[in-house]
Amino acid sequence: MQNTSISEIIRAHPEITTFFNKKNIDYCCGGKDMIGDAAKEQGYDVDRFLQEMDEFLAKVEHQKVKAIDEEVFRYTVPQMIRHLQSVHHEPERQRLFEVDRLINTILIAHFENHGEELLTLHRLFSALKVELEAHFVKEDKVVFPKILHAFESESMTSEVLKEVRELEDEHEEAGEIIKKILGVTDNFRVPEDGCPTFRATYENLRLLTESIFLHIFKENSVLFPALEKDAKA
Repeated sequence: MQNTSISEIIRAHPEITTFFNKKNIDYCCGGKDMIGDAAKEQGYDVDRFLQEMDEFLAKVEHQKVKAIDEEVFRYTVPQMIRHLQSVHHEPERQRLFEVDRLINTILIAHFENHGEELLTLHRLFSALKVELEAHFVKEDKVVFPKILHAFESESMTSEVLKEVRELEDEHEEAGEIIKKILGVTDNFRVPEDGCPTFRATYENLRLLTESIFLHIFKENSVLFPALEKDAKA
């Protein structure tokens, strides 16, 4: 199992993303990594980590609760693009706006006791918001239409694939910012003197980052490999 890629594990067990989120395993940009290497990189004992993963899967198996619908892995290219836009682009735009408002609120209210970390969070989130908003527009208005045209005309060109690889690079940048946000918030741990708005901020930020992780995974590990396959056909 330790020599199985993260993306292969998620394809077989979509519910495992919940476990990976808790363990800070990067499955969005790190889908090609072997699970043993990823666990070791986070400082885990690999055997113990794999045991905990098996225990988690055994516990949730009967619940059939999955963060990723298995149907996603069978989508056509047009279906996947529609899915990404409706399930991720628009909801994430809305949550970016809401979290931005909340962070500004707690920055003012809790500056005296938590000013340093909140200023850092504000800076990181602002960078993430700018990065993602530009990224979504680029996908919706430029790259996705080119992908759809290439798919429909059965002519996946090197130019389109080049733009797809640029999207992957942008995913890496967003992923690095999120890792820093996880660090400065101590994985969204609300301080003891945190008010309800503080809790709402971290909860919305957690939901946003988890959605982004799934979003990037679907593009990097499902959509983009399908495009590469079409180009070789």
